[in-house]
Amino acid sequence: MPKGPTRFVARAKPQAVGAPLSHPHASKKPLPLPPAYRDEKGPAAALPYHQRAIELDPNFAMGYLVAGNDYARSRRVRAGQRLLHQGIPVAGTCSEREKLAITATYYLSVTGELDKAAQTYQEEIESYPRNPGAHLDLGIVYSAQGQPAK
Repeated sequence: MPKGPTRFVARAKPQAVGAPLSHPHASKKPLPLPPAYRDEKGPAAALPYHQRAIELDPNFAMGYLVAGNDYARSRRVRAGQRLLHQGIPVAGTCSEREKLAITATYYLSVTGELDKAAQTYQEEIESYPRNPGAHLDLGIVYSAQGQPAK
């Protein structure tokens, strides 16, 4: 018998091909598709899955963000803006990191308030410095403001 605390490792159950993605520790909350799928097939192919995730859980704030981004990348900007706008009220139900990402994207893509977007991305970087997306998005904001050297 080993002495000391025993560690148990939770293992994810294998999923069937085509099964909806889920996390073993999530409370049945649908997850967005991995970026590799979006990169390989394109945002238009990922969009139905992200829309379905929102249908399954209308309070899934990150679902609105990724579906909105899918629309924007598919050159359907207005539809993406509508989804991002719908995701703002439910952003209070997600983690602080997700809330910052949703809010910053909303300011950047929907309202066009670049100063608020930059401030929110700065908050995200201060709280989560290893998140490369926030750094990249802040660079986009600075470029849009005519300050690419920042």
